[in-house]
Amino acid sequence: MDTQITDAQITLLKQLSKKINKTITNYKCSKKIRKRKTRIIDAVAFKLLYGENKSTQHSATADLNMFLNISNKKEMLSRVSLIEKEDNVSIDLYKNISICLDEFIKQLNYKSFKHHIYAVDGTNVTMDKEHSKHGYPSNQNPHIAFGYIMGLYDITLNAPITLDLCKNKSERKAFLDYMKTSDNYKDSIFIFDRGYFGNEMIEFFESKELKYLFRLKENLHIVQELNGNNEIKIYRDKSIRVIKYIINDKNYFLGTNLLDDKEFSVDTLKQLYHERWKIEEYFKHIKSVCKLSDMKEKNENNFHKTVLSQLIISQITHILQAIINKNKPLNEKYVVNKTLLTNGIYKAFILNFIYNKGFSNKKIKQFLLIFIQYTHTQKGKSYIRVAIRPYKKWNSVACRTKENKKKNKT
Repeated sequence: MDTQITDAQITLLKQLSKKINKTITNYKCSKKIRKRKTRIIDAVAFKLLYGENKSTQHSATADLNMFLNISNKKEMLSRVSLIEKEDNVSIDLYKNISICLDEFIKQLNYKSFKHHIYAVDGTNVTMDKEHSKHGYPSNQNPHIAFGYIMGLYDITLNAPITLDLCKNKSERKAFLDYMKTSDNYKDSIFIFDRGYFGNEMIEFFESKELKYLFRLKENLHIVQELNGNNEIKIYRDKSIRVIKYIINDKNYFLGTNLLDDKEFSVDTLKQLYHERWKIEEYFKHIKSVCKLSDMKEKNENNFHKTVLSQLIISQITHILQAIINKNKPLNEKYVVNKTLLTNGIYKAFILNFIYNKGFSNKKIKQFLLIFIQYTHTQKGKSYIRVAIRPYKKWNSVACRTKENKKKNKT
């Protein structure tokens, strides 16, 4: 398939690059630090490069020095100076970069929508034990603590919105804590998997007059009492529409406050729920390409910034993907290879983009020609959940722990 981009779209990309560069260069540290040759933009670029899955601090430093065309040792940026400079960069700067990218994504998709559809999911991450002092949960393992990254994905615009590091292991509480600080989701529909349904969630959505669509567990009484395929049930004094459908001999149950049968038929709700798969694919993608499942930061702020840096890279991936998809006929059998594109962004795009340097029409077209490739896809695919440690081994570890405790008591 041909990869095409118009001159007008290249101009928009250049304007975005200029805006991001201005956002970074205009940033002022709240702390007073010594003036050094290492700039704020160098520190941010270092952090973004370090977010790649196989990157190290040394390789990120080397890539940055190569890009800056350092010709002698005196001008060379050191790994230590970059780390020290980045430690003084606020989380807010990364949030502001992400907001700029989010606004651009909305600008690309300038159509007006009656409803915005959001998929919600998350993933657990292991952290250094030091983080348990700041309220992150831990277990018997003396070396690790746990965090939860809550993700919000805009299905309407096909782009990630946020990755939020939380101290709650409960996915429901993580979502509710995030929503307490966000008021811009009017006329939105939120789609959840089975683990999210509960009284606290229903109370929240009814109080905020927001719409929801949950997949329901089969052991819920409103599911067990279902006589047909589409009924209104009462759950804790709230009206919930419960629907049932079958795919490949497997029963699916959905609960929603979208009560209008005409606007939201069973087929429409069925399609809406299965659009939630996009956030599953998104997490799978960033775990394989970025450091999301292998972050070793000991400082809580650095952990937050690393998560945000990976959100920024994934937003740029989706911007380039959206631009290309606008210029070609829709073919559901083929999609952009996001892994190749994201790897390309790390290798040959992000530094030009952040520094707004060497960002010519020819360079952009060459990049897209090389790194935009299409791969075959299929409907109905699913991924088997794989434990890093086999379950039998978990059981044996648990048994040994119990035996050791008994010995210590005796």
